[in-house]
Amino acid sequence: MVPVFERLERAFEDVLAGRITARQATAAAAVARAMIATATAGELEQRVRDIEAARAGDKDAKGAS
Repeated sequence: MVPVFERLERAFEDVLAGRITARQATAAAAVARAMIATATAGELEQRVRDIEAARAGDKDAKGAS
């Protein structure tokens, strides 16, 4: 996430300096939001899979006793 933040920070500075338009910065921010949402969803899905795998392992261990 840090590289995305740094690029958005640069875009902000570029708008203030007149190197890019506010419209271009808004488009970049929208893409960044989508990237972060996708990454966050992927992390959450992985955590759920890990929890489910751990619970399945617990059930298998209890069944073997």
